[in-house]
Amino acid sequence: MPLDYELQPLKALFFGSAGSGKTIILGSAVIEPRLMPALYLDFEGNTASIASKLQAMTIEDLKSADFKPSMTKINHLRLRSYTDLNTVIDILYNHVDKDTFVWSCTLLDSLGEVCYDTLRDLTKINFKKGRDAKVADGIKAPRGDYDETRVVITDLMRDLRD
Repeated sequence: MPLDYELQPLKALFFGSAGSGKTIILGSAVIEPRLMPALYLDFEGNTASIASKLQAMTIEDLKSADFKPSMTKINHLRLRSYTDLNTVIDILYNHVDKDTFVWSCTLLDSLGEVCYDTLRDLTKINFKKGRDAKVADGIKAPRGDYDETRVVITDLMRDLRD
């Protein structure tokens, strides 16, 4: 029996070196109506190549019941920390539970930056808790912080996958 591809959600991970076109691929979501409205979670901050395809928004917009996402541009949310990402994930899950989830497509750019920011934030948090860490922003983190980051990123990928 052939699979019904119309009913299958698209889940993709684009991998490549800097400048290989990953962001441009994400920006192409705007030309496919089935992917709109799209939510672009931007950790990298390097969106010049697709700036004309983006509509800026804030976490407060995402929380608002009155917010109407753009259907002609990708809704762009600049994230600055792992805490921001957790807030967004919580908001999105809250909408799924209430059947008010409006996004056809969620884009995350880039996983490498998410890993770096997560490690930096966990190192700062653990340093404040008294764990041995000499540098928080320079990422000279204890091994335990790397292990914790791996678990957090694995959980994030599962959250986004499901």
